[in-house]
Amino acid sequence: MTSRPINKEKMSSYSNALKVPMIILVIFVHENLNLTSDGYLGLMLAAISNVAVPVFFLISGYYFFYGHQFCKEEYFRKLIKRSRTLLLPYLIWNILPMMNIVAGNLFSIIFKGKSTEALQTYLADLWNNGIWHVWWDITGGTMPYDSPLWYVRDLMVMCILSPIAYLYIKRLKSWGVSILAILYLAGVNTGVVGLSMSAIVFFILGGHFSINVAITGSPCDFALKWRWAVVPMAALSLVLYLLFHDQSYAHICQMSYILSGVFASYYLMNLMPEKMLKKMSVMASSVFFIYALHNTCVLAWCGGMINRLSLPHYFVIVILPFVTFVVCYALYYLLKKALPQVLAVLCGGRI
Repeated sequence: MTSRPINKEKMSSYSNALKVPMIILVIFVHENLNLTSDGYLGLMLAAISNVAVPVFFLISGYYFFYGHQFCKEEYFRKLIKRSRTLLLPYLIWNILPMMNIVAGNLFSIIFKGKSTEALQTYLADLWNNGIWHVWWDITGGTMPYDSPLWYVRDLMVMCILSPIAYLYIKRLKSWGVSILAILYLAGVNTGVVGLSMSAIVFFILGGHFSINVAITGSPCDFALKWRWAVVPMAALSLVLYLLFHDQSYAHICQMSYILSGVFASYYLMNLMPEKMLKKMSVMASSVFFIYALHNTCVLAWCGGMINRLSLPHYFVIVILPFVTFVVCYALYYLLKKALPQVLAVLCGGRI
């Protein structure tokens, strides 16, 4: 199939459309599939899904630096905008699960006559341990209460550090990107909660394409130009990871898949029919809502309902993320019709 030329509108259309399959892959990630419980199908789905969050970081980095000369005024303008589109919904979504637990305890106390001890203990632990952890690392010591939103947390940190990222890109150009790619392949991590290597590498990579777009083209242009390399590399790296997942060097195969896979994903958008691209682009406005909502209760609820049907396990792990996506999208659609202003706050204006 011949490649379609890319312009600004196409880049926007491809990026928006790409968010839809990526959010489905994010839901696959939160199924927590593994070889022991789910066999090689689970291992493969888990490995494939790891490309999703890096794609989101790359898109965010590209559009953060896009369109204007980066300066002090532009920096603070962007931070003010992100306080509405990222910070406010981030604060709200991470307190909602806590409010749900409190409401459940109050219901049991009022209508079932249960003791207040459990609620008092819960609130005391939150306060004594530092309630700020709700928005930072209360889940597993590395994630906020609404665990998938670690991506938003790390993205906000990268936005704050964007002047450093900008200087890094301007001074080192392609060498800087190459250094980060090598560190990423080597499995280097910062060890700092809120500043993941994935955020650093792919936010800067997106920024690199944005700042140097006249030379490098967009990520779409790069994917099309180098499709003969990125697509086979992604496929080969994935196969090697599945074959040698239990070896010490498996992480190199996994990181290689992710690095090449972000661009292979863009190339796959080029193969999509125009009608499908348009439909997916329209659905992209729901992605933040689905990202924030799916792991709070919907994924578990859908899993419980599907498991009652006594379907084959391998079938369940494949269809569950799609069912979860449909349920979340239906809730988004209903809220958009009934309470658009509330939805706008929850989504940072993305409706």
